[in-house]
Formats: sequence, C-alpha cells, structure tokens
Amino acid sequence: MKRGELGANGPTSDTKRKTGVWKGQPPSAITQALLDVVVVPRRSSRSKLPADKYYLDEMDRARSLHSKWAAAQLDCPNLDENAVVGWIHLTGGTDTFVAIKLANAGITPEDARLRLAYNRLDPTADTIYYRLLNGYMSVKDAANQVKRWKETAPERAAM
Repeated sequence: MKRGELGANGPTSDTKRKTGVWKGQPPSAITQALLDVVVVPRRSSRSKLPADKYYLDEMDRARSLHSKWAAAQLDCPNLDENAVVGWIHLTGGTDTFVAIKLANAGITPEDARLRLAYNRLDPTADTIYYRLLNGYMSVKDAANQVKRWKETAPERAAM
C-alpha cells in the first residue's frame, strides 16, 4: 500500500490529523492572516475547536505558506508585512506570483481592489486584480490606471 492511501482500517498514518492543539507563541501577522484566510476556512465543520485555536497540522500548513510569502518578500522590496497581509486577504493567500508582479509595478493591495472605469469608481466594474488575473489587462495597464487615478485625487477632493 502506498503512503496516504486508505487501508482496511481507515487512512494510513500519513493522512491522519495531528490531533494536538498548538500552544506556542502568538503567530505573526502574516501567519495569522494565512490561518484566517487559508487554513481555518478549510477546517472540517465537525471540528469543535474554536476558530482562534489551531491544530498542529494547521499551524504547519500556515508556516509552509508563510515561507512562500517570505520568499516573495525577498523578490520584491515593496512587500512589507502589512502589504503581505493585504495581498493574502486579496488573493486568498496562495498566489504570491501576482502579488509580486503588482507590487513591483507599485500597486498596493488597496489599489488592486479598486473598481475603476474611465478613471472613476464604478461598483459594477471588476476589480483591477480580477481583470489582471483573468487576462483582461496587463500589469502595465493596471499600473497606468492606478497612476491616473492617484494623479486625479486632488481634483476629486476639490469637487
């Protein structure tokens, strides 16, 4: 039998949950965001553990994802801890590639959430992040839209 397959007596030891509850130091802001956005929402609805407590394997998963975001921070000097947390919330926590591309173009998570059409906020328009992710615009187009939006901010404030 291969590792992780179901045996006659249920799952093999590799697929069993580490049932212990994690009791370490409070997680960093990035690890906490990964727990909140990626890990805990995938927890079984039958779990009786409160959302602010974590199983050992959940903490391992969050730490594994954290290492990917740490590598992204090395690739992109614009990614500080607050920006990473913002990207985690926007991307669902698993897509470092798009976050790096946008951050290198000077786009923040808040910018990527903008719904712009003709340099105006439009609640019916897709977000910049969605349009980029689905190939409706390039990173260069996104950066240009955000730049124009920010340049016209004083004009909008004066109105």
